[in-house]
Amino acid sequence: MKNRVGRGVFACLPCDRLPLADSKRILILHLTDALPEGTRFADRKRNRLEAWGGPGWLAARGEAEVTLQTAPGGS
Repeated sequence: MKNRVGRGVFACLPCDRLPLADSKRILILHLTDALPEGTRFADRKRNRLEAWGGPGWLAARGEAEVTLQTAPGGS
């Protein structure tokens, strides 16, 4: 997995209670930066919060490349 645009965190979770390598269904999450609308920080590094923001969430655009290797004969 590789981020192509923006920052992101990945999670791969089996949906059928099997180990990930044996799972037939996998949920893949690519989570980008999300903050309430109107959130303000004191600087670009976001070290000090100035305002919490309010209703409405803004999610940063993200793009990723995901490659899964299946077992021989798998799909």
